[in-house]
Amino acid sequence: VDVTVVHKGGLFGTDYRMLFPADGTDGIKRFLLDNLAAFARRGLSCPPVVIGVGLGGTKDRCVSLSKEAACLRMIGDRHPDPSVADLEQELKELANKTGFGVMGVGGDTTALDVNVEIAYTHTGGLPIAISQFCLAYRRSTARIHADASVEFRDEPLWFTPYYRREGVE
Repeated sequence: VDVTVVHKGGLFGTDYRMLFPADGTDGIKRFLLDNLAAFARRGLSCPPVVIGVGLGGTKDRCVSLSKEAACLRMIGDRHPDPSVADLEQELKELANKTGFGVMGVGGDTTALDVNVEIAYTHTGGLPIAISQFCLAYRRSTARIHADASVEFRDEPLWFTPYYRREGVE
């Protein structure tokens, strides 16, 4: 059994929006900027942050995806889909161009990383959620074995090929 614990504040830095399909990548970027302006600039999140973006699915699923992307992926990890990986890099560069910086008082490091997770969705809309995870990055996973021994690790190993259902028959 794996037990993962993440100490993430739940009050600030997470938001949801429904985009129209025609909004495309520009709509995603606009929402990222709106999210950072609403939280980082006003001191309601703690930059530099790891930003998780959940795209697709239902409202509850995309919010869960955004939190998983922010809290459970390792900094520097890239999505296996090259187009999603490119979007991650583009959004990270955009976030760091805002100038909000550390604790929102200015600078060129607002985001340590941006991680995007995706889900299938209806073509009539594009649900998107963004979650910010502070740089303290407090998390741990304990694997409890059948013999009651416990193994601890910092990497939760959630975003494996099995988790993403790649190659699962």
